[in-house]
Amino acid sequence: DHTNDIAIAARFLADVRQGNASRTTVTFENREDPKAPTFEAFSRYANECSIKQIYAIPGATQRLPISVEWDCGRFVVKDGRPTWEERFASFRVDNGRVVEATFGKLPVVKIR
Repeated sequence: DHTNDIAIAARFLADVRQGNASRTTVTFENREDPKAPTFEAFSRYANECSIKQIYAIPGATQRLPISVEWDCGRFVVKDGRPTWEERFASFRVDNGRVVEATFGKLPVVKIR
C-alpha cells in the first residue's frame, strides 16, 4: 500500500510551495541540468506549474518511488517544434519522509 507514501510526497510538495520544506534532508537529482541538483532548482521546477497527478505503481512487491506529473498549461518550443509543457518528478520515501527527489524530463527508451 503506497497511500501513506503518496501523502508524504504531497505534504513535501505543499511544504516546498509554502517555503517550509527542509533543504538538508533530501537529495536532489536534476535530469535537465545535472550541475544544478539543488533545492532551489527543484523549487522553481515544482512551483511554476499545477500538479496534474500523483501516483504510485500498484501491486509492486517493493516500495517504488512516488511519481508526480505537472501540467503547465502552455506550449513551449523544443527542437523547433511547439510541445505541451509537462514536468515530472519521482520521490523516494523512507521512514516517513522524502529522502530523494529526481526531477526533469523522463528518459525515453526506444525499442524497435
